[in-house]
Amino acid sequence: MFMGIEFGSTTYAGWPISLVFFAVCTTVLYLKGRSFIYLFFFSIFWIYITFAINEVFFPIAITGPFAEASRDASPNPITNLIPFYCGPYPDLTRVIRISILNIVLTIPFGFGLNFLTHVSFKRFLLIAVLLGVELEVAQFILSLLLGYSYRIVDVNDVVFNALGVIVGYSIFRVFAAFYMKVTTKREFKHNAISDYIRTISLRVQNNKSTA
Repeated sequence: MFMGIEFGSTTYAGWPISLVFFAVCTTVLYLKGRSFIYLFFFSIFWIYITFAINEVFFPIAITGPFAEASRDASPNPITNLIPFYCGPYPDLTRVIRISILNIVLTIPFGFGLNFLTHVSFKRFLLIAVLLGVELEVAQFILSLLLGYSYRIVDVNDVVFNALGVIVGYSIFRVFAAFYMKVTTKREFKHNAISDYIRTISLRVQNNKSTA
């Protein structure tokens, strides 16, 4: 189940909570004068964040056979704080696959955040690192609360999540340059969405942070 929370043999969906937060956030942004185009891109970004959270944190087993067996097997969070260390006998195929998935997970973040706020490259580097750290810290705290290591807290995830954000930001820079080149032609007619993208692309090219 999407964003499943398990209590014994029953699984509850956690996505309605995300929907409530989304409604609250969009209402606040609207009252602050954000345009409908901004809210449109915010909505797309929120959908991505929801699916990303589902991949990183769910399912969560609070009670039941799995939770009890996990508490007996590993009552404390399993952590790896050594960069690029993958265990004494790593499965290289699995390590490569997980590393690629961690990069892919945050590429949309690095790309999509530009549509919501303009951030300088230096700040993007900081955001990239903080995002990965916050995800792993949250997993660590959840493991402590659950009483078992439901996720491995791994510094390698921080590295590859950060790399994904930077890749996403770099892709957007290329996209912005290409978009400006295409839309500067006289025959190109902008609508509300394309004009918003043009404004964002121009702002990124000028590298003037308004964050």
